[in-house]
Amino acid sequence: MIWSRNIPRDRITAISDVGQVEYKDARGYGMTVQIMWLMRAVDDDERFVLGRLQRPWCEAIAKLRDWADVKGAP
Repeated sequence: MIWSRNIPRDRITAISDVGQVEYKDARGYGMTVQIMWLMRAVDDDERFVLGRLQRPWCEAIAKLRDWADVKGAP
């Protein structure tokens, strides 16, 4: 099953390194949604498959943060 959510940019408060988007819903309550479950934080070491995959993921997260004008989540 694929689940999708549309979150207005101005409601996004943070995006974590592992792809969790923190935002405020229409009532002002803090919410969190995972944008991708596959990737996880690993050392950036080219010898390991996850290390090679991590660089594009980090670049994508940085672009999302720039687009939403937010920082990383604690």
